Amino acid sequence: DTAPTGHTLRLLAFPEFLDNLLGKVVALKARLLAAIGLLKGVLGGNDPTDKIEAAVARLQRWRDRVASLRELLTDEDVTDFVVVGIPSRLAVAECARLLSALADQGVPVSHLIVNQVVDGASSTAYLDRIRAEQGRELKRLDGSSPLGELSLSRLPFFDLEMRGVFPLQYVASQAFRGTNADAWEDLLADQKDRFVLVGGKGGVGKTTTSASLAVQFATDGHSTLLVSTDPAHSLGDALETDLSSGEVVRVEGVAGASLYACEVKVDDAVAEFKRLVGGVSSDEGGA
Repeated sequence: DTAPTGHTLRLLAFPEFLDNLLGKVVALKARLLAAIGLLKGVLGGNDPTDKIEAAVARLQRWRDRVASLRELLTDEDVTDFVVVGIPSRLAVAECARLLSALADQGVPVSHLIVNQVVDGASSTAYLDRIRAEQGRELKRLDGSSPLGELSLSRLPFFDLEMRGVFPLQYVASQAFRGTNADAWEDLLADQKDRFVLVGGKGGVGKTTTSASLAVQFATDGHSTLLVSTDPAHSLGDALETDLSSGEVVRVEGVAGASLYACEVKVDDAVAEFKRLVGGVSSDEGGA
């Protein structure tokens, strides 16, 4: 369950940014050590070489982890990105931009979920206008745009919030079973470890989609960890489970395999990275 589109694209670009940053730090190390060699006589016993080597080694370990993350995000055998939207012009346009950006970064995408589709059961003028607008945008999704190449799953507009395991199981039955079953069969039946990301414009139902997909995975016998990287967390609300600790919590009420969930404390993760970089800066400052 990712943050809205712009935040998610920055998150996915982070491995490349960090790799470039660490490459510059490693290159700087060589220049620092060369300068220290020239100044050893002046420094006397205060040789900071070991501190610099240790700091750069810590960063190199981060660089290795980031390289593994980049490989994971672009490996179509283990990673899927599910684009989520609603049938409105702004949301469809943002879905198209997201798909283009993911393609540029090499992230595999094969599914598109469209939420809040109004069916023809009601005849009020207001809903008629909504259906007409949605119909135009759904034609765009079914047409010749790159979004038309994805497996499209349509979900109806629910007249109440779908919160808790049992309502999410119903959402899953509409999204991943029935008329949509063929589109999701390979992913749900795959016995390998999978890494599935769900993203899209704010307010289109990403959290409900990711939570219902996780419930379906667990119901089908896959031990599943559902993680929210959105700073404005609502995953715990959707699951009706307290995730405020930032720790991994088991979600009760799912028949099949185990379902766990976690809301990443983004501020804490950023602070940890700043401490790492700040520690390197302090070591270099001592030189």
